[in-house]
Amino acid sequence: MLINPKEVDSIEDIGTLDKSKKVKIVRTIGGLNLAVGQDGSNEDRILAYASHPAIVKHQLRKRYSSRFAETMQKSENGVSEQAISFEKNLSKTLKNSGYDIYCLKKGTEARFVVTCDNMEIMSSEISDTKVENAKIKSFDKYKEFSQNEGKEALVNSIKEYISGK
Repeated sequence: MLINPKEVDSIEDIGTLDKSKKVKIVRTIGGLNLAVGQDGSNEDRILAYASHPAIVKHQLRKRYSSRFAETMQKSENGVSEQAISFEKNLSKTLKNSGYDIYCLKKGTEARFVVTCDNMEIMSSEISDTKVENAKIKSFDKYKEFSQNEGKEALVNSIKEYISGK
């Protein structure tokens, strides 16, 4: 993948792989976040990508396990955002079609994000502990997800998150 330098918004260190190889996050102006580093070679390559930095870090932890060590980041009010995967609530059909569900949690705030091929397609803000109050948007463009099966998976994920608080 070639990215024109004019399309890069920022680049920052996010951790290391195998204790010594730096991993950087490249944020594009269009909103794509790429983790770039060396994995078994001496050339930088894309290790993970998504529409949100917290999801990129989650993918790195999932894929590289103990090989990836996250760098402590300065964040607003000292609280960093984390991604919690709820992919287990998706059907095999939706998983195979590239969908995923994450809860992006920062302090007491939470937002559920549905991704398709690692790009955010819909989100739901959670401001209290009632699923009925969650604002769930439907995107006709993603009819495969917005059918009952996808909506049910999202609602079940929100219920699971709220009951575990």
